[in-house]
Amino acid sequence: MVDAQGHTLYAFTKDANGTPTCVDACAKAWPASSVNGQPVADPGVDAPLHPVTSPTGGTMIAAGKWPLYRFAGDASPGETNGQGSGGTWFAADGRLVN
Repeated sequence: MVDAQGHTLYAFTKDANGTPTCVDACAKAWPASSVNGQPVADPGVDAPLHPVTSPTGGTMIAAGKWPLYRFAGDASPGETNGQGSGGTWFAADGRLVN
């Protein structure tokens, strides 16, 4: 999954209960995917998208139960440098539900 600018969106395994937990230094490296209003999915995204409150303020996108983040190390759209980082981050795909 990517955001409106084409940047890869990631899920954090520590958010398995559906509550975003990435704050402080984590949030600098993994900023929340911000959204105003109801997120809209492109065709092919099966996961229900909805807004959730970010622990750093504002609203972020969630796919199913997974809050979504960007990775500061992805400089350009389509990069996936955060995939597998620390064994706790994974690039989200359109089937995230559980």
